[in-house]
Amino acid sequence: MTECQRCGAKAQVFLCRRDIDALADMLYGLPRWLKYLSETVFGQTKLGDPQRRHKGDEQPMRWNPAAAELYDAANSLLTTWLRHLCEQRGIDVPLLNTNREVCEWLGANVNSIAADEAALEIFSEIEDLVTSIERRINRRIT
Repeated sequence: MTECQRCGAKAQVFLCRRDIDALADMLYGLPRWLKYLSETVFGQTKLGDPQRRHKGDEQPMRWNPAAAELYDAANSLLTTWLRHLCEQRGIDVPLLNTNREVCEWLGANVNSIAADEAALEIFSEIEDLVTSIERRINRRIT
């Protein structure tokens, strides 16, 4: 038995079972957060509008550069860890077309993540990503 890199609990690999389950939950929930983030990037979210509009009013598509930057960073992070895990295991990198597929692959291989020496780094980066997306898509309370 060894200690979990994250919480110090007893573990057989680098993460304890509770943290492995938490990581899997984050990975399986991440596609939903990424969908909301992509809607924020293109201004497709309804955040309310204080003024009245007429049917003839045309509004340009709102582009959110901060959300776009975060979306690109998320894509980069996910594919980097996918490649890392494949290289560590000596397998070919699967051809995955969407972030959803990458998240599902990582979630299905969460035990391989827990057995990797970089498990704490992966966990922390995924957790930070989810937190950053939540902050970006939710309005600030004023």
